[in-house]
Amino acid sequence: MNTALIPKDTLEELCAHRQRALERYAAAAQAIADGNAAGLRMVGNTRFNGLPREVLERLWFRPDDGTFIKDCRATVDRQFWRYLINHTKLCDVMDAEDRKRFEDQIGKDPPEATLETVQATLLAHMASIGDTFKRGVVNLFKELDPMAFKRNDGIKLTPRIALRYVVEVRRYGAKDLSVYLRHSGRGDNIRDLERVLCVIDGAPVPDYASCILSKMQAAINDKLWEVETDQLHVRWYKNGNAHLTIKTREHMDRLNAILAEHGGLGDARRTTQGRAA
Repeated sequence: MNTALIPKDTLEELCAHRQRALERYAAAAQAIADGNAAGLRMVGNTRFNGLPREVLERLWFRPDDGTFIKDCRATVDRQFWRYLINHTKLCDVMDAEDRKRFEDQIGKDPPEATLETVQATLLAHMASIGDTFKRGVVNLFKELDPMAFKRNDGIKLTPRIALRYVVEVRRYGAKDLSVYLRHSGRGDNIRDLERVLCVIDGAPVPDYASCILSKMQAAINDKLWEVETDQLHVRWYKNGNAHLTIKTREHMDRLNAILAEHGGLGDARRTTQGRAA
């Protein structure tokens, strides 16, 4: 009489299924690790966040509905575009408005980052670089609040410009302060201004690594409160505000001429005689 609870052939089959399950999970783990390694190379070995937890959970509960692959594509392309914006010439030709619009798009449904799409995006931005730089000046003007800052002129830009919420200052104890450069449109506004001043001078537009925002971050790391370039001086304060000083009268007149071209925000015939810092 056979007293075995499970037939031997059935038991062997169950154990074989177990082994295959372990092998497939190990292969899946290795595939995800390989994907993360490829993603890290995609962003120049800077920072690749991999797949978020909610995407992995969808893979577990709904592995066959096609959602996982779509989510993977969106996650990878989102990080691809952000790296491309921040570490290539694309960042140099996008103003604050472009960056916000593009960030909104990639946050919701990033374009598929094929070679053709990337090349078309770069060419489109390069073709409109002049208008983009000028628009940056106009948008900076719109950001100003003359009622809150007496230094700002409600008719035209003045040599000294006040911007709110440029830095964040946190207090620790009676004397210790930590200063952070805010990740907001204000920083992009400052960079827009720097780029236009470089174009006016016929000077090369600095890349992200050497632009004024990088210099501000380096100064903050050194516990300094101001930076200066050939065209611009920036000083920030404990209340989070910053004052931007445009150093030459010629720059001011050119900037106000740009404003005058865009809806008459400024008066190109009015100069800044006697007002340059």
